Amino acid sequence: MTEIRKADRGARRRALTIVVAGAVVGGAIILAADGARPVIESWLAANAERLVQYPSVAASVMAVVMLPVAGFALYLRRYGAAVVASERFPLAGEEVVRDTPVRFGARAVRQGRAMQALAILLLAASAALPLLLWATVRTLSE
Repeated sequence: MTEIRKADRGARRRALTIVVAGAVVGGAIILAADGARPVIESWLAANAERLVQYPSVAASVMAVVMLPVAGFALYLRRYGAAVVASERFPLAGEEVVRDTPVRFGARAVRQGRAMQALAILLLAASAALPLLLWATVRTLSE
């Protein structure tokens, strides 16, 4: 018989609060960026030559933007390693937001390895985008 981890109302409430807060903050950032778009475009047009002269500035800005993705990738790699080590998903003592069947053995290890593979892809993307921007801007400067 399959073990089922029962949903935790508190965990569901916290998850919903985080999602709603993230949507509100994200929406505010999008609105602010959209309002500042003409100013940003005029600044970029006025300083295009300077940015082309210093491609590392553009790459540094992109690297800072990609830091949350890299942070999530590192968390996901660590979590996947914990799943592989315990051969159990979700981990013991972990709260879930809905009734969840617990996976043991090879199925849990496969799930953990998938998390680790996704983490590698996310980390590679977060490193590649600043490098690609740097290479593009550097090519434009030549």
